[in-house]
Amino acid sequence: MAETTIPSNAHALAERYRAGLATLFFGLLAAPIAWAVRLLFNYGIASSCFPDSGPMVGAAPQWVRIILVSIDVAAIVIAGSAALVSYRAWHRMRCEVSEDIEAPEYARELVEIGAGRTRLLATWGMMTGIGFALAVVFDLISPWAVPLCGW
Repeated sequence: MAETTIPSNAHALAERYRAGLATLFFGLLAAPIAWAVRLLFNYGIASSCFPDSGPMVGAAPQWVRIILVSIDVAAIVIAGSAALVSYRAWHRMRCEVSEDIEAPEYARELVEIGAGRTRLLATWGMMTGIGFALAVVFDLISPWAVPLCGW
């Protein structure tokens, strides 16, 4: 069996420099971090209904609901922007095989199925961004569906 030598510029990721590592990690990690920060802040603010180890009598102040909703909206915006950044990186890398060389068929097949570090990170960034945005949207119902203070 004859051994074939693959030139260095024929690598399936020859144009991986189009998406920076910081861009890929922002797309991958911004949505989960925004969700975690939102969870911590919303828990702390919603627990203001129990100031002295007992429930507060009466309705919650209006500022509690406004702050809870605004934190959720900020988390949705961050998760959506992370998904958009990841989509743009994925879109740029959809033709990762360099146009300067005649790439072998196996390299084109790998790129077509999404193989490659940059495409993998961008794909996971899209999934985490959309997933965490949906989780926050689902939780956005709670400030109106659940009474904040009082029984």
